[in-house]
Amino acid sequence: MGKRLPLVVGVALIWLFLGLFLVYPLTRIFYDAVTDEAGRFTLANFHDFFTDRFYLRSLWNSMVLGVATVISSSVLGIAVAFLLVRYDFRGRDLFSYLTIIPIISPPLVGVLGFTFILGRAGTVNVLLMDWFDMLKPVNFLYGIHGVVLVETLHLFPMITLNVVDALGKIDPALEEAAEVGGFGNDGQDRQAGARAIESDGKPVFFGETGIDE
Repeated sequence: MGKRLPLVVGVALIWLFLGLFLVYPLTRIFYDAVTDEAGRFTLANFHDFFTDRFYLRSLWNSMVLGVATVISSSVLGIAVAFLLVRYDFRGRDLFSYLTIIPIISPPLVGVLGFTFILGRAGTVNVLLMDWFDMLKPVNFLYGIHGVVLVETLHLFPMITLNVVDALGKIDPALEEAAEVGGFGNDGQDRQAGARAIESDGKPVFFGETGIDE
């Protein structure tokens, strides 16, 4: 019992932390959403939300931002993962380490970095105005496109890590079998080889390996 006491205390502290800072705030928000000031059940808050043009525009912008961020992060993350797994180039290890910096760096550092580099008075705009005699700086950040850019560069490493893991689990025998079968480097052979691998290796793209014999 004495040996398990630290484990029990640790688990209890973790649940206490999650309860205080995750479960309770979410429960409180849900409770306030479906009750009035007197504590009575009501759906008037939802009616007010969905009939206010300001809130509807905010909801629409949030959905557009989410979809755009997912698409752009997926495209960039998959491209970087494919580059790291399929190609061998000088500095690949360093490049792979650099891709995880956005995950471990504090958000404030990233925001300040983007502002100093791409802001109205940032390095890029200063250089463009000096070189091309531009009268106004380019708006790289201020707007929904800037938020998508920052979110994409912050979140794509998460997709890269998962795709790298998935591609690494593809059985090399499948690719060797495709090469033995005569699939070369032209477009038709690559497409045929991809279909042959996909027919047996489809679960790999979901983070698993499963080859039917």
